[in-house]
Amino acid sequence: MAMRLNHILCPVDFSELSAVALRYAAELAKRLGAKLTVVYANTVPEPPYFTEGKLDDLARQFREAMHEAESALRRFVEKETELPAEVRVMEGRPVDVILKAAEQAGADLIVMGTHGRGGINRLVVGSVTDRVLRQSPIPVLAVRGAAA
Repeated sequence: MAMRLNHILCPVDFSELSAVALRYAAELAKRLGAKLTVVYANTVPEPPYFTEGKLDDLARQFREAMHEAESALRRFVEKETELPAEVRVMEGRPVDVILKAAEQAGADLIVMGTHGRGGINRLVVGSVTDRVLRQSPIPVLAVRGAAA
């Protein structure tokens, strides 16, 4: 039974590796007639000096950071592909954001970059791609930079 891909999600972090994955995702979407959604996880850590009096200022800074991230994401997508894509900037840890975005979008496939680290490097550095591969209920295509 053939699987139909209607919606592809591509998480990016503005690196060259994620640009390669975005180009793969865009080409797949184009050839399959699928929708493409590009997501960026904007992690905003709470400052250690946070007090209630700083709440309004922090909320303003957060809104500005999200707006700037969305503008940067739109420019990144336009630079790497000519295919129209929905862009989403979501706050949170990358693995959580990717899985949530895939579920919300109704994605059939996640296309993302991987460094392809193995052994001790993967244990020490960890891998967002590895965690998404293990936790995702939908297929994940991991694109290595060297394969570009």
